[in-house]
Amino acid sequence: MATKACQAASVASPAAGSPHEPHAPLAPGARAVAVELSVVIPCLNEAETLAVCVRKAQRAIAEQGISGEVIVADNGSSDGSQEIAEELGARLIHVHQRGYGSALMCGITAARGRYVILGDDADKAEEAAKAQAAAIEEKTAA
Repeated sequence: MATKACQAASVASPAAGSPHEPHAPLAPGARAVAVELSVVIPCLNEAETLAVCVRKAQRAIAEQGISGEVIVADNGSSDGSQEIAEELGARLIHVHQRGYGSALMCGITAARGRYVILGDDADKAEEAAKAQAAAIEEKTAA
């Protein structure tokens, strides 16, 4: 259930068996999909760099062939960051309580993935997503 501090901006499908409670209902006609990895990007007026972070995280998830989501936990941006996140297909979470920690906590709470990576540095997020995907693949192969 969404709290006063955090609200999902868009409707997306919850992950089947996710340890995290979904914040938005299943869209009409949508199917629940298990999400293996969530990349959480805290954001406050990051329009200049957000697209790079989101795209790198999405690319790493796609290259590794795992199901994943990119979450942008926005702290009240006024520079178009919210629109960029939505245009790129990231889940946008509105975080009403200011602060980096609040953005991280709301993003983590909204995450539907079995694993969560903090992705506020594009290069580190990409590396972490690839490493986590390799670990997931190794576990499932065993």
